[in-house]
Amino acid sequence: EEASVVSSIKALFTGDCWFKVTDMTGKIVITGLKKANEEVNFQGSAPFHVVIGDASKVSLFFEEKLVNLKPYTSRNGRAEITLKPSVSFNQG
Repeated sequence: EEASVVSSIKALFTGDCWFKVTDMTGKIVITGLKKANEEVNFQGSAPFHVVIGDASKVSLFFEEKLVNLKPYTSRNGRAEITLKPSVSFNQG
């Protein structure tokens, strides 16, 4: 059982981009087509599962750190990533 940790996610868009975020319970908390200059801010229970329609159109931040989407991006530009809290409070 993972302890739920409140984490923040932020996304800045430079163009049309499908964006979906699911929280640790499997509930979709953000979904839809985002447009240039839109910004998404969300705080909730991580890990977050994020699906991005076009990774080149988004800067994604998790816990205020820029996420490198390249390793998670397929050839068609779609990215899928699970963001987990870097600090686990239930250890030690």
